[in-house]
Amino acid sequence: VKLFKKPYLVEWTGSDVRIPDLMPQPYETDYEESRERSMKNQDGFRDVVNIVSDGVLMNHVPHARYIGLKISYQGYEPSTLRSPLRVVHAPSNKKIKNTEQIEKVLKGVGVEYRRIEGVPNDECIRMIADSDIYIDQFTLGVHGMASMEAMAMGKPSIALINHNRDTVVIVTGK
Repeated sequence: VKLFKKPYLVEWTGSDVRIPDLMPQPYETDYEESRERSMKNQDGFRDVVNIVSDGVLMNHVPHARYIGLKISYQGYEPSTLRSPLRVVHAPSNKKIKNTEQIEKVLKGVGVEYRRIEGVPNDECIRMIADSDIYIDQFTLGVHGMASMEAMAMGKPSIALINHNRDTVVIVTGK
């Protein structure tokens, strides 16, 4: 891209730059490996426009610009609740999203549970659309993109949200 002298930007979305000990809710992982991966990923892109869609990531990529999550709200129609409720969970990383605990809790509570994994994004979206409740995670302290997509479809989304005042100031400037 530099060869053609065209401006470009890089959007960071999560685990590509997330540093566990900077999260509102630290989670168990190899901190040093995650920090090294984050720094390595960012190294080649310091002289271009960097954007993040999650305010928490401003702590991880301080030279980035915050733009907010971007999703299309077109084509999503709320569905009628069914009985038993259909609950879905689409973990990008089962350990970080605490999938084992989520599935333990859901056993025997009278819901139809489906884990979404190993499918293309459009199939994941279809499966979320065909659910009643979306469960994101209870580890990171932030919601993910799939939560936003579920809510755009009129689905309740459950996640641990633990934003601290510093993150609010970074994102809003107030």
